[in-house]
Amino acid sequence: KKSKQSTVHGFKDELRKRMRVLRRLQYATEDNVVTVKGRAACAVPICEDLVLVEMMFKGAFNDVAPEDIAAIVSVQIAEEKDSAAIARPKHPKLVPLLKILKDTRREVCEIEVTAGLRDPGPPEQMNTSFMELFHIWCKGSNFCQLCEVTTLFEGSIIRTMRRLAELLKQLTMSADAIGDKNLEEKFDLALKSLHRGVPFSSSLYT
Repeated sequence: KKSKQSTVHGFKDELRKRMRVLRRLQYATEDNVVTVKGRAACAVPICEDLVLVEMMFKGAFNDVAPEDIAAIVSVQIAEEKDSAAIARPKHPKLVPLLKILKDTRREVCEIEVTAGLRDPGPPEQMNTSFMELFHIWCKGSNFCQLCEVTTLFEGSIIRTMRRLAELLKQLTMSADAIGDKNLEEKFDLALKSLHRGVPFSSSLYT
């Protein structure tokens, strides 16, 4: 019984901290009413963090090409690491986006630390292993060309690509939820440029 009470208390404490973060970032009012930003975030359950929604409201994606959107969003879901990615030069158009992402991650992290939701320290290091790969893929490269410039296994690339497609779908719905048709179209175009060819064959990894 004591163990159960302790668990419930832990959940309540975490909920209070999470609500503190949401209010500070204006996803909810002081009366815990969901705001427009909150509605946008509700459509993106695949990512536990709020970084991409913050970037949406900063206008970071407003004047960005579909392939750039797909590439930068992949950083938030990348798991496996590619040893060749460090030496691979980053596309000039991705460098400023990467800086916005890094700054936004740091801002959200600082608020979470202040709320007691995470321990002090910098956010986890960004994993850009798939960024350049998906950038050239969305611009028309074939799957063999992707495999030639990475040490990642084909299965890892395909799994991450499918996760990215799901995330882009959710970002499209998020933009629709707040009535931003321009952003909705951009996310949809990014999804369409990604969703093609061998990685999305119904016979693979299903």
